[in-house]
Amino acid sequence: MAKKSLSKAKFWGPGGLSLTPTDLAIFREDIDWFLPKRIFDIHTHVNLAIKDGPPKVSLELLKQFQKMIFPKRTCNNLLLPVPLGNSQTSDQVNQYTSQQVRKFAERGDARLFFADPRMSATFVREQILQTRAVGLKVYMTRATAKNKTEAPIRSFLPERIIKVVDELGLMVMLHLSKRKAIVDPGNIRDLEVLSKRYSNSKWVLAHCARCFRPGMFEQVVDRLNTLPNVYVETSAVCDPLVFMEIFKNYDLSRLMFGSDNLLAAGFRGRYIECGLFWLPIGRPGFQWGQGIFAMQPTFVIYEQLRAMSRAARLVSLPAKDIRRVFWDNAVGLIKSIRQSKHKLPDQH
Repeated sequence: MAKKSLSKAKFWGPGGLSLTPTDLAIFREDIDWFLPKRIFDIHTHVNLAIKDGPPKVSLELLKQFQKMIFPKRTCNNLLLPVPLGNSQTSDQVNQYTSQQVRKFAERGDARLFFADPRMSATFVREQILQTRAVGLKVYMTRATAKNKTEAPIRSFLPERIIKVVDELGLMVMLHLSKRKAIVDPGNIRDLEVLSKRYSNSKWVLAHCARCFRPGMFEQVVDRLNTLPNVYVETSAVCDPLVFMEIFKNYDLSRLMFGSDNLLAAGFRGRYIECGLFWLPIGRPGFQWGQGIFAMQPTFVIYEQLRAMSRAARLVSLPAKDIRRVFWDNAVGLIKSIRQSKHKLPDQH
């Protein structure tokens, strides 16, 4: 990697951002056959550093990492600004994303604008047009509700801002709050109401609608299939059973590949089911046991791709559907936004 200090940062885990023999074996055995030649990653980040957390990540580093982990493939990105911790502001992360796009974006890349619920609709509209964003990123940590983890959608995405999204025909990347995520009755009901009321908006549900464990997605898939402007992306989910539920039952014309690189998928570890919830293993401070055989973890993104490939093999997912998930659907969505009546221009 170009930035030696980052490749050795403890945040990323054993081996840093360099390929290990374990990584190479997993790619060769489980991923290479499955991964198309063209990739559009609908969920990526460039980010500023935070104390005791992720190091600073530039778009240059992200692209170098992608070339390493996706050999002989091309990859475009949708960049999602997000403030980390309590010290970073919306202005800081939006400006940093704009800077990185100007310096390193390639034709076909796109970005979102981070919208705080306290922003005015006029300001959000102006910034979207100024930055050429194809939509908004919102997050529950900025919710107006006291309990952020159980915040309803409107508390971090108020309707006055949704109206701007609808007017411009844009997308919203939605990381659902609440312990039950999409299965929560309030969340699925609000999504149905808002997506129908604002039918020119496009809703992208991050992390398989935050279904990190099996049995969740299948509870709502029939309702999601009736919402034509609601999409699902795959980032950071590492359970093949979740992907089997999706591949078998969901409208695959609205499923898109996302990774959450580097922020939540560049470290070595995995998101696992535990009891009635899930948790990441491998974050800073995690002690990899030695046992009889030394633990040799791989990147979360490789765990995700391995889960997707295993599920695809088990359900005999056609190659054309794999291509749609990794390229056609995301490229088509962003193209439709840019060709809307407001003619939002390309980054280049």
